[in-house]
Amino acid sequence: MRLRFLNVDLLFPIAVMAFIGPAVKYVNILFNTSTRWGVLVLLGCALLLTGRLLFGLRSRNSSFGFFLFLYICWCLLTTLWSEVPELSLYKSIAFAIVSVAFLSAGRAWVNSRGIEKTYSYLLPILALVFFAGIVGQGEATSFEMMGSVSLYQGLTNNPNMFGSMVAMVFPLLLWMLYVYWKRPRFRFIWGSLLFMSLIFLLLANSRAAILVAFFTTIGIFFALKLKKQLTLVSVSAIVIFGTLAIYPSLISDLKTNYIYKSEVHDIGVLSTRESVWHESYLGAQQGGWFGNGYGVSAGQSDFVGGLTAAGYGREKGNTQLAVWEETGIVGLCLYVLIIASLFMKLLVSYQRVRELKLRIQLAIIIGMQFGLFVQSIFEAWWVAPGSPEAVYFWALTGVSIGLLDKAREETKKYRIRSTAL
Repeated sequence: MRLRFLNVDLLFPIAVMAFIGPAVKYVNILFNTSTRWGVLVLLGCALLLTGRLLFGLRSRNSSFGFFLFLYICWCLLTTLWSEVPELSLYKSIAFAIVSVAFLSAGRAWVNSRGIEKTYSYLLPILALVFFAGIVGQGEATSFEMMGSVSLYQGLTNNPNMFGSMVAMVFPLLLWMLYVYWKRPRFRFIWGSLLFMSLIFLLLANSRAAILVAFFTTIGIFFALKLKKQLTLVSVSAIVIFGTLAIYPSLISDLKTNYIYKSEVHDIGVLSTRESVWHESYLGAQQGGWFGNGYGVSAGQSDFVGGLTAAGYGREKGNTQLAVWEETGIVGLCLYVLIIASLFMKLLVSYQRVRELKLRIQLAIIIGMQFGLFVQSIFEAWWVAPGSPEAVYFWALTGVSIGLLDKAREETKKYRIRSTAL
């Protein structure tokens, strides 16, 4: 008799929350860097019992699954020449389990729940965002950047993490606002939640997170009908010019708070990333063709073991350079093939689909995925398989594959109807 709690639809949203929860104070009492792996094991068991453990790799988008399989194998292979073999082995296994489990669970979620509830698995994350954002107001949860710009982090460990969490729920908020647009009461509720999330995002001053939210919004904008696009552009223009008329120093303040993050504009827009990128570039050059070993920071061997690699290595600040450093040019090529094959399939399906709701879903997904790619230029979450951003990406990609299944079914039905006519 199958245990009832080993249900993929139940465990999928809980597992996503289990990996994001450790970043939130008080929540990390229950979901921490140890217990998250226990929840993942339960999700893996549920997938295994239902015969869907490899569901995410067995999609008809065979190139994506094939390239990901090769990349996983390559990460494991780097253990043989790794500077820290134990770390490379553990992180490679973690990467394989996380990516495959969340891909499969995400695809199974869409196939089970349908497109109407595609993003419902993000409801626990939405609750985390508002808990961290509202309760954090009563604590000393802000600090000043270079002595002038205040950054809000809520109950999380830093403003970028808080901003990233807020950006994660934008697909849910935008979709629900779209679905309930013609129902005033629900439109007010979801519109208010979106507005408050936007305020949190601006308070966090996380440029990468703002870009993620921006591209997600741009995605749904281009999927709307022309009349709605013109209405949104007109309203936005009125709001912007009206605000500038009342608040003429807005542009200057935006430059200070969100572009330079300092009143000193001579320091450069990317001053906080330049030194990190430079070190990562030097490490990538040492990686060469085959890399220093998955998870390894060049020249550092002080890994002490455990269920987390926190405290080891250095901040790499860029996914692409980190992939090169750890798995070499070979690993970087496989990474490019994984990303390219995913986007190519999503874009082709978006162009072919005719059902409006499904087009909206795919547009949101494409915008969010592109936003995550842009964020990866500033954050090396790809090589941290247990990080909130990495888990979110693989869960979202699993959902993407599920939507591709729906798009394929819709296209097939349309062709049948066209043939019959």
